[in-house]
Amino acid sequence: MNIELTEPFVDERGSIQNLLSSPIGNVALIKSGRGVIRSNHYHKEDWHYLYVLSGRMLYFERDVGLKSTPRPELVSKGQMVLTSAKREHAVLFLEDSEVLSMSRSAQTHDEHEADVVRVPFLSREYADALLEEYP
Repeated sequence: MNIELTEPFVDERGSIQNLLSSPIGNVALIKSGRGVIRSNHYHKEDWHYLYVLSGRMLYFERDVGLKSTPRPELVSKGQMVLTSAKREHAVLFLEDSEVLSMSRSAQTHDEHEADVVRVPFLSREYADALLEEYP
């Protein structure tokens, strides 16, 4: 789900863009190159926001158990999406990108893996076709 950000506060010193006003258990910086697929899973309990610091990505989301692959949302620098619990999701990076992942729960590797259910969502073949479509 695409998130509308509030207008930034701007003065002669620069600007402040508020991203979230809710409790967060973890913030992670994700770096990925063009063509990288991430996620292909859903979270049993956790949710997270993805804020694009640089680059572009295609974001896919669907109800748990659906087999069709929905058309993706293009998410670019300065934009953010929310992935709710029990929503299958995948990301395809269209260029070298840096993304902040901000989640409800603390995210040690073991805690993350205990909450994740892997699903065959975005295939390499479909991702390669999309990379042709989004140069």
